[in-house]
Amino acid sequence: LTAAGWTFGEAAYAAQGSLSWQTTIVGDPLYRPFGRHPAELHADLLKRQSPLVAWSHLRVVNLNLAQGTSAAEMVGYLNEQAETKTSPVLLEKLGDLQLKLEKPALAIEAWDKALANQPTPQQRIRLLLARADQLTKLGREVPALVAWKELLELLPPSPEQTRVKDRLEEMQVKPRKK
Repeated sequence: LTAAGWTFGEAAYAAQGSLSWQTTIVGDPLYRPFGRHPAELHADLLKRQSPLVAWSHLRVVNLNLAQGTSAAEMVGYLNEQAETKTSPVLLEKLGDLQLKLEKPALAIEAWDKALANQPTPQQRIRLLLARADQLTKLGREVPALVAWKELLELLPPSPEQTRVKDRLEEMQVKPRKK
């Protein structure tokens, strides 16, 4: 019911008859999670030139993908947006879509651009992991080795760090292609 524009309190009250007579509502009863249509919100962010517009573009892409739009169409959409050139968020998504379209070289290129545009620390780790994995699959061992080493330096002690160490050792033991 909240998706239909009802407040949290209205939705809880309307559902009370079918859920339970002991319904307890915790939180702001006037909270409206879907108060504005995504297109309206996106237009407002564009008009105000908000730094959140990149996240709005990402939401547009994700909503369209969920409704069955092809990855190729969404790549076209992202390439048309000026924000894609400088947004690590949109460049990461562009790389993910290129990978989905089985274009790993273009995915790596998009991730490299995202890494050059000051991503967040967590995003940097995600980008390096995806990049290193694809470079390894493509057989580009020298850049892959550099990417795995950089990733190892960034990761805190964790199971993921152990996995990266193991991957790095495998690559160093394996004879290199020239």
